[in-house]
Amino acid sequence: MRLSTRRGEKDFHVAAIIVDYYNQGLTIHGSWDDMRRYFKLNDVSVFLVKVAPGYSPEDVSEDIDRVYGKRRRLTLESNEALRNQALQLMAQVFGMFDVVVVIAMVVAAMGVVNTLTMNVLERTREIGMLRGLGMTRRQVAKMVLAEAALMGLIGGAFGTVFGIFTSRAALAAMTAKQGYELTYVLPRAGIVASLVISVVISQLAALWPARRAAGLVVIDALSYE
Repeated sequence: MRLSTRRGEKDFHVAAIIVDYYNQGLTIHGSWDDMRRYFKLNDVSVFLVKVAPGYSPEDVSEDIDRVYGKRRRLTLESNEALRNQALQLMAQVFGMFDVVVVIAMVVAAMGVVNTLTMNVLERTREIGMLRGLGMTRRQVAKMVLAEAALMGLIGGAFGTVFGIFTSRAALAAMTAKQGYELTYVLPRAGIVASLVISVVISQLAALWPARRAAGLVVIDALSYE
């Protein structure tokens, strides 16, 4: 690998390729001699300590902090602490997305209510004719609920396809930026749950329009303009 150094471009032998989660994976590890000679680096920002079997990371961290912590002004963090911090940040990000999802669900439910209400108003005479031909109030309500279920299913399918496309694109961008490969796992259970939720929300949103359609009086519906 050819790198630009303080002494110009220099070819270095690559001993190994590792996965490094620091600095987004954009790091190069070298020997002290090479760092001092070619990059004029004489300081250290991070020490990685591997605990031998039989020793507790907490005990070793306390010993290092007691002996060198204050004198060297060290900040000690274990892999478990870093992992918990990363998981906490991810939980906060996903929590923000959950809030956006809830808002989107409320807006979608209001859209279903508005669409079905306008549909019932525009088809008032048609519903009156169906009632006059013998359709019961329950059948009218079921018809509106079936339309809402179809809307929810189609909307959920489009949303699922768009979500899968967006997540795969985001994962590809993260893989290209971070420098290490992330495996995409298709959440089949989440897809099924999202479709079920979309249908349930559409049914709840259609209750009032269905009740309104079922409550139409035949004579008033036929004379509606």
